Amino acid sequence: MKPIDTIHDRIKPYPACDAIDLTDHERDNIYKGAGGHVAAFDGTRLVRLHDVLDYEFISGEDFGDEVNRGTKQAHAVAKQWQEEGLDVWFVVCSCGQLCDPIEWNDPLTLAKVARHLGEAAAQ
Repeated sequence: MKPIDTIHDRIKPYPACDAIDLTDHERDNIYKGAGGHVAAFDGTRLVRLHDVLDYEFISGEDFGDEVNRGTKQAHAVAKQWQEEGLDVWFVVCSCGQLCDPIEWNDPLTLAKVARHLGEAAAQ
């Protein structure tokens, strides 16, 4: 079996999507439930999760402003964690897995965060 040296080594292809299976420790101590999250890794270990829906909701706020504010908050969290030397990804948590992982520095990441926020706000 190939050693796990990077986050990329933890990503497995599944029929529905690529995903990172959580260790028992990660699932019991860090995992917060389903939804879009900023994920921070120290080496190959998941050390932090930030729910992208965890921002102050302002009643009556314009839909676009709300999505923009939530995206900026997620980006601020990711930037802080990167400055701490952590590897940062955007993931969709589901059933104890980190699905559709994408590196934070990928040009599509903020668009995926905004889409996730927009879909949640529309409900």
